Amino acid sequence: MLLGVMRSRASDFLKDAGFVTPLLEIDILCCYVFGVERAQLPLLMDSEVTDEAHGFFWQLLERRAKREPLAYLVGNADFYGYRFFVGPGCLIPRPETESLVEKVLMKAPHTGRFADLCTGSGCIALSLLMENERYTAIGTDTSPGALRWAWLNTRRYRMHGRLLLWHSFDPGWMPCRARSLDFIVANPPYIPSMRLAELMTDVRDYEPHVALDGGEDGLDLLFGVLRAAVSLLKEGGLLFCETGGEDQLQALGLAVPRPLELAEVFEDGFGVARHAVFKKSTS
Repeated sequence: MLLGVMRSRASDFLKDAGFVTPLLEIDILCCYVFGVERAQLPLLMDSEVTDEAHGFFWQLLERRAKREPLAYLVGNADFYGYRFFVGPGCLIPRPETESLVEKVLMKAPHTGRFADLCTGSGCIALSLLMENERYTAIGTDTSPGALRWAWLNTRRYRMHGRLLLWHSFDPGWMPCRARSLDFIVANPPYIPSMRLAELMTDVRDYEPHVALDGGEDGLDLLFGVLRAAVSLLKEGGLLFCETGGEDQLQALGLAVPRPLELAEVFEDGFGVARHAVFKKSTS
C-alpha cells in the first residue's frame, strides 16, 4: 500500500471516530513510525509501506481512536522549543505553561538556585536550565512514576550536574537550607476534584489524577506551594506559580501568608489569567 493511500484511509477512520484534525494527528504518527520530519512526508506519498510498518501504524491509530494521548503514543512532547520524553504516569506538558517559563526568564535573578515543585516530566526546570546556564535547580515530585520521566529527560539533556531530582514535597525534607532559594516555580495540581469528570477523555482516562486533582476547590497544593515558598525563599525571592484561573488567583491573593505578597498576575498564551508571581518581602 502506498503511504498516500494509507494516510487517506486513516483520515477517514479518525473522522468517523470524531476527530476534528485527523490529518495533523496522522502525520505525527507517520513521522514517528517512519522516522522522518513532517516536511518530508509530502515527498513520500508514493512510497510503498511495508506490512510491518502498516501494522504498527494501524495499532497506534486504533489506540488514538480510543483517545489515548498522542504524546504517549509517540513517547515525546514538545515544550518551549525542546522535546521531552513523556508517558503513562506523567502529565503531558501544556503550551499555556510556556508563558510561565517566559515570565521566569524575564523576572527572576539571572543567576542562582531554584526549586521546581511538582516537576513532573521536568520540562519547566530543564527548559530554564537550558535557557540560562547560570541556574541550578531541585526538581521535586511526590510521584515516583513522574520522577522516572524527569530522570530520563535530565539524562537526555545531560543536566545531571545542575538538576537534582527529589521525591518529596515537604520543604523540611528537601535538600536545601531554609531561606536559601532565589526563586521557586510551580505547576501543581489545581483542578477541583468534582471537575475531573468533565475533562476530555484523553486527559481524564489516561493522565495521572495525582497531577491534576487539587482537592475540593483546587487549592490544596497551591496553598502548599505558598507555605513552601515562605520556608525556602530568600528575602526578596520570587515564586512563579500556575493556577486554574481568576477565581483561584483571587483566593490565593486573599490568603497569601506573610511575608509573601502577590506581586503580579499575568495571562498565558491563550489570554487566560492563569499565572501569578509572589514576592517574599524583606524585613
